Amino acid sequence: MEAGRLWRTLRSWRPGDVLLLEFPIGARPVYPHPRIDAVRGCVAFERGPLVYCLEEVDAGGTDRFDALRVPADIALSPTGSKIGDEPMVALEGTAELVPADDAGTFPYRAQPWPAAPTTSAHLRLVPYALWGNRKPGQAMRVWLPLAARHTSDPPERGPSHNTGVSRVAVSKWPIMRPEGTGTGAGL
Repeated sequence: MEAGRLWRTLRSWRPGDVLLLEFPIGARPVYPHPRIDAVRGCVAFERGPLVYCLEEVDAGGTDRFDALRVPADIALSPTGSKIGDEPMVALEGTAELVPADDAGTFPYRAQPWPAAPTTSAHLRLVPYALWGNRKPGQAMRVWLPLAARHTSDPPERGPSHNTGVSRVAVSKWPIMRPEGTGTGAGL
């Protein structure tokens, strides 16, 4: 079969005949726009139509869940598995474990937080639709922090980005004021 072309068969079909199609679907990364603060520097994974997530139970506990970082070049392999009686395909690979050095100063400190990974760790992602079915009260994360910034990322924008230019908020909508308090002219 060729991509983008129809496939035709001239076979005479009988009851019980089976046509099995296998489509190659690998895990693909999804990156958020850099202006979305909540997930800046993160990646999510999809396989076919499914979105995948990391569950605390697969990370090995809260500390490891918070410390896992995904390398930009991670290779994720599909692995047949089950959650309860439900068959599913998990994605597995090797992540980096960057434990926080809390040292009594959490959440702020006078020195930058360490960025170098200390160990590698097994990463197992499950379909988002199946999370929360093994151990109650466990955390889940779709957007996973990247291990390190890479040069292909767009530059960060936001409060920390200083271009030396003052910015003024401008709205295309008129300024609404209560009656009798002025028209907003000259603003």
